[in-house]
Amino acid sequence: MGRATVDKKPVTDLFAPLDTRRFLALHGPNFSGRSYWLRFITGLETDMDGRYTSELRDRRSCAYIGPEVYNAISGLAPTVADELSIHLRGTRYADALGEMQETLGLNALRERNPVTLSGGEQAMLTMVCALGLCPLNLAIDSTIEQISAEYRPVIFQALTTDVFPFTSIALADNRLGEYDGLPETTVIPGDMGAPAPQRLLPIDPLDPDAPLPLSTTQAPNLQLKGLDFRYPDGPYVIRKMDLALTPGRVYTLTGRNGAGKSTLAKLLCGVLRPDAGRILLGDMVYDPWKSPGRLVGFHFQNPDLQLFSLCIDQEIGAGPVAQGVEATIVQDRVNALLRLFGLSRMRDIHPLETPFVIRKRIALAATIAMGCPWLILDEPTLGQDDTTSKALAAIVHRLCDQGFGMIIVSHSTMFRNLLNGTEIKMS
Repeated sequence: MGRATVDKKPVTDLFAPLDTRRFLALHGPNFSGRSYWLRFITGLETDMDGRYTSELRDRRSCAYIGPEVYNAISGLAPTVADELSIHLRGTRYADALGEMQETLGLNALRERNPVTLSGGEQAMLTMVCALGLCPLNLAIDSTIEQISAEYRPVIFQALTTDVFPFTSIALADNRLGEYDGLPETTVIPGDMGAPAPQRLLPIDPLDPDAPLPLSTTQAPNLQLKGLDFRYPDGPYVIRKMDLALTPGRVYTLTGRNGAGKSTLAKLLCGVLRPDAGRILLGDMVYDPWKSPGRLVGFHFQNPDLQLFSLCIDQEIGAGPVAQGVEATIVQDRVNALLRLFGLSRMRDIHPLETPFVIRKRIALAATIAMGCPWLILDEPTLGQDDTTSKALAAIVHRLCDQGFGMIIVSHSTMFRNLLNGTEIKMS
């Protein structure tokens, strides 16, 4: 990202009254400038004159964790224990972080490879590691959205009290209204602008009422019978699971981090192969790993795992092109989904040159474009503000009305309430 500017006032002037707070929670819509400010106070962005904040004599004393928590993992450690050792060796917060690891269940994951953890487990691991560095400033940007309700009180109790007295913590999050025990939040000032690169992106709001030339014959029933799965050398994540799902309604997968929600989704779409049991579509045995993504489409929590094309237009059309869909039909779908997700004026931009919130929308559009009769969306509202989340809920209901089967993984109680679906709780 290039030099960042604000519209009217220097960022330092806008937030000078807030610099003395040890904990600050920021509230504002997407592209309000909140991520820019978090990156600015941790030395990752400059002000309008190209200067880093003068208060940071050493930018190594700051840490930033964004929604892409996988990028905060060092990549140097084969196990969680080794990752923790890299960051916590000699830390002045040793006792507090030791207790935090136990309460968050990280000690039970010590022999796991960090990259194999669920998104929520990675989020908790990266927060503990960042705190272990005793940073002067710690910025947490849409990270806690990925953590289940069972673990959030532990995190907020630690962040908002004097457990980490040498670290000032700034939090930006789309779900602040869902979190209990959070101190007063601060609204982003109206005269703060987003960084110049974001302002130059021709971003439009979602249009959930836009025509959607997608149809499916009534999706077949989806059944699981005695399904087993475990990762190599690990315990069973899914054991003897029986489940019967009917299309035309929304199912919401809930449960603590690491309960197996994303694993189940990957089994259903063919990314993983079960150790035992059967999956049936209608009355027919279905082996999704033999033809991944044909009948069950999957939107990953991490959109970067799905993006590989040179422009957004091609990205959305890549799936149906690979399926052999007629070119005119592909283009109709692409045009409709570009409008649906507010991307019409961005079609020629490289997906990886856009912010996380846009990459998430691109990956959602690409998944839906495939027209699979069953769709699984993993944390579709991650990084999305309330307005966008409401539009996404409307899109999910539209797809259900058109005969698709919909399975949603989400830690957002607000979004699940909008969906009003049938809950499947995993433990």
